[in-house]
Amino acid sequence: MDASRLRIMHCFAVIASGLPIAFFTGCGAPPLPPMANADEARSALSTSLEAFKRGETSESLTKRSPAVYFNDDRWQANKLIAFTILDGHEVYGQSVRLTVNVTFKKPDGTQVERKVPYLVDTAPAIVIVPG
Repeated sequence: MDASRLRIMHCFAVIASGLPIAFFTGCGAPPLPPMANADEARSALSTSLEAFKRGETSESLTKRSPAVYFNDDRWQANKLIAFTILDGHEVYGQSVRLTVNVTFKKPDGTQVERKVPYLVDTAPAIVIVPG
């Protein structure tokens, strides 16, 4: 066998031996965060909504320990009057989806009732968004 043919076979063997390693270890993508804990999600959502009911801002939630990052613009302009977190939850990706019956007062004094789903992540941080 000539030297160039041996080099080609050697390169093929090196590449072929590395393919299973690349296949089983992935392409270096970061791992997903842990699944959200449903009990922690429900507690964080309840605590956050109680804070909004008292007139606190979403910014005040970030100063708590643990910090809660709540992103729902409706609580900047409206006053939360009442809420009920419905029983049960859904897993949505790594998040937990909880549904809440809310009653809020608009700036014009109109009272509105809505059913609002929220997606909650509990790790690595507590994040709550409508969803």
